[in-house]
Amino acid sequence: MNQFEKVVFSFNDAEVFKKKGDLQNQIYHLEEASRLKPYIPDIYYNLGLAYSDSGMYLNARYALEKAIEINPTFKDARFSLGMVLCKTASYGEASKQFEKCIELFPDWYEAHLNLGTCYIKLGDIQNSKAQFEKAVQLRPNSAEAHYSLGISYMKLHRYNEAKTSFQHALKFDPGHRLARSMLLELEGIGYK
Repeated sequence: MNQFEKVVFSFNDAEVFKKKGDLQNQIYHLEEASRLKPYIPDIYYNLGLAYSDSGMYLNARYALEKAIEINPTFKDARFSLGMVLCKTASYGEASKQFEKCIELFPDWYEAHLNLGTCYIKLGDIQNSKAQFEKAVQLRPNSAEAHYSLGISYMKLHRYNEAKTSFQHALKFDPGHRLARSMLLELEGIGYK
């Protein structure tokens, strides 16, 4: 069996273990594939996801950064790296990944939504509002985008606009408990 065939077998074995929920063996086979062919970004991307699923965020970061190093326009690797950085509360670094995603793909709804969340965590409320407004523009029926925009409005003390955003969130997802909770909070401070 040549080296390429070994990589294909390792990668395929990793997929089988992924479907079985066996992260340890999935990681083992992806690591093996990365040793055999260290220049294939998809191997590092999948390895990064497996590490992340295992809670091994430092390893996930390394693997995803390696995928991006090999292919700087690998949008899913950038997005996943941003998500891993959020899990470790590295919001400044995560925001840079989401900004790059948006630079490469300006209409990527999830990137705008996650960038807005990073900005909220960093205390940059105006920029979070702008990202959530763009998310609403891209997906007008998204309860999550409307809810997130409402949170930005709350932090800006723009309560009437917050109320409208939470109402829109409930319109698109009547079971959105957080939006309902925020509406009750607004009612408690006199915005009925």
